Amino acid sequence: MRKFLALLLLVASIVLLSPGANASAEAPGPQGVLKSVEVNDFSNLAVMTGWALDPTVRSKVSTVGVSIDGHRVRSWQPASIRGHNFSISMTIPVGRHLVCVDAAKYRDTSRTSSLGCFEFQAYAAATKAQMLAIAKKIDPKNSVHWVWTTLPVGVSGQARPWQARIDIASGNSVRYLRAVMLHEWSHVLQYRAFPGADPWGDAIEAFNARLGDPGDRTSYSGVEHGADCIALALGADYLGYGCPAALRSFGSRIAHGLVVHTQA
Repeated sequence: MRKFLALLLLVASIVLLSPGANASAEAPGPQGVLKSVEVNDFSNLAVMTGWALDPTVRSKVSTVGVSIDGHRVRSWQPASIRGHNFSISMTIPVGRHLVCVDAAKYRDTSRTSSLGCFEFQAYAAATKAQMLAIAKKIDPKNSVHWVWTTLPVGVSGQARPWQARIDIASGNSVRYLRAVMLHEWSHVLQYRAFPGADPWGDAIEAFNARLGDPGDRTSYSGVEHGADCIALALGADYLGYGCPAALRSFGSRIAHGLVVHTQA
């Protein structure tokens, strides 16, 4: 069984600007809107979605590009998803930046309109040495194997407590590295809290039951939120899933060594 921690994707605030700001009175400029921005604080990844078209040639695909602090950083690409929609994924460089998406007229990138902008604070990438230093504090007995590796996009860490192994994504930013590691370590503590024949299944069921889903041994909702409760009790300063009140006490007790011999 594989266990993935999905990165939290936060909807960033978008400052919509007037479309067609650079268009002349004779011919309308490109139109469109930046509808949403999903940002991954752990790895500085932003996914920008919206639509764009040139109203003078509606049957043709318009193009969109990205600028950071006024400088073009992503070359023009077609808004060709299901008509005139686009989705752009990119890693934001370190620092606090104003990121904007522009649309261009068909075959004329000198005629542009702003679709919207957002601000984002990106942090420096973490290193393996930093990961290992944090691991020594979290797991001083070196009871699991901490692996610094490449993981699929959208995955910051992957705990496999039944193998005494935790994989940490090499794309994590240093700002949130400790929080990611505490979350994954919390899955190990969840596993260890249930000494039965199927510790992970028992943990899933116990946490789901406290969220109102007794008998559910498949959904990871309970153990993910529960891991954040454990991590919070261990001093995490950032939570990807959040710690519901229904799990807070249980998570805190597991963080401090609770062993569950019978289901509550």
